[in-house]
Amino acid sequence: MKNVIRSAAIATALVLAPSYVWADAAAVKSACVAEKSPTIKAIQDRGTLVWATGISLPTATKDSNGNFIGVEPDNAKELADILGVKLAVQAYTYDLLAPTVATGTADIVGANLYITDTRRKAIDFSDPYNHEGSAFVVLANRTDLNTIDDLNRPEIRVITGTGTGLVDLAAKFLSKAQQSTADISSIPEVQFIMTKQADVTMVDTPRLPLMVKAAMGTPLKFIGKGGVINGVPTRDDMIDPYDIGFGVRKGDAGFLTCLNTWVKDLTDTGRYQQRWDHWLTTLVH
Repeated sequence: MKNVIRSAAIATALVLAPSYVWADAAAVKSACVAEKSPTIKAIQDRGTLVWATGISLPTATKDSNGNFIGVEPDNAKELADILGVKLAVQAYTYDLLAPTVATGTADIVGANLYITDTRRKAIDFSDPYNHEGSAFVVLANRTDLNTIDDLNRPEIRVITGTGTGLVDLAAKFLSKAQQSTADISSIPEVQFIMTKQADVTMVDTPRLPLMVKAAMGTPLKFIGKGGVINGVPTRDDMIDPYDIGFGVRKGDAGFLTCLNTWVKDLTDTGRYQQRWDHWLTTLVH
């Protein structure tokens, strides 16, 4: 499939995050039956859940053996087990994720995907299972760049990941700056400012340690709503925090009920947060 940025692989994470406590597994399985959803029936008739994700740490990546690992592969394995089927994880660039379910190429998108009005026009979303903010990133030696107003100038070049929710955010807050996008699946955003291809980039706040690591000793500066961020970003620092949900094809209320029942159990028990903390530590820090 020409739009896949890495070959599809029927694989699961080799090491699942240590989070197995359920509030009511029976209730989740009862909500996720073929009689209530044509999507679930198609998945079970096929015998495989097709899960679309994006390559981004700690969301998803591949290990040295080519197996998908990360937060979303663990989520995918759990949902496949609920439905009693095998799992096929496929990786796409973020601009192609919504179309995969809109066209039926995939059954679900699980990619730490921001719920945006633009995406809602193409697909339906589950209830949120995560909430995330973002910040701008510049080189620390840019003493002229300390606030959003400093960044919002015609001579400033901004680069964001193709198809990500950050594209719209950068355009919203830095409307006067020069906007461009790049595939960040294999090259961290920070590389573009280190090589002087851009003055500023934007990143989800949980991935700030990844930016520091990728900078390989080059000092960075993070800018939020109130200016330069000192220490761990607070919600007040974050730029327009977004809800994050699973994306599915429009029109199947039964599948959404299944997912929302699962999401409630996933979040209420802390399984999702444990999974996130595990892979953030393993893959980013």
